[in-house]
Amino acid sequence: DFCVSHECHPDEEEWTLSVDYCQPVDIKDLNSHLKEVSPSKEFCCGEEAMLDISHTGIRKCVDSETLENTSVEKPSFDCESKTKEQFAVLGEDEIDDNNTHLKCVSVIKQDGKVFNGGISCKPACNGVQPCFRFCNLKGFEFFNGSYRNTSQTF
Repeated sequence: DFCVSHECHPDEEEWTLSVDYCQPVDIKDLNSHLKEVSPSKEFCCGEEAMLDISHTGIRKCVDSETLENTSVEKPSFDCESKTKEQFAVLGEDEIDDNNTHLKCVSVIKQDGKVFNGGISCKPACNGVQPCFRFCNLKGFEFFNGSYRNTSQTF
């Protein structure tokens, strides 16, 4: 079984074809296994849903029965932008119940795969303050309001 549809391309300027291969997935069974692996962590979307992460990083909860979006009162899968926490998706083998950065666990659908996992939010710069981070194009430097070629590496 498979489903073909149109979706917004990652650059969000054109439509592209998307193919999802359908395999029966028992969300409740996967969630019960997660509860055994990480009993102290809450579910990202509740025990009846899974976390769907799009290729652009948009996160939403999907009901396991109806496959419709479900609302979550207080999403536990978002990192704090004020503290510049870094969002990461962990696989089941990376889940540690004692990990203080592990926000929640869930059945996760990402890049066409469905797996048990969790959401981690690590403080930027490993929590060291002050923390200064910047992005730069490789082989370029930002100078007087524009990028120019450089031979220096940072």
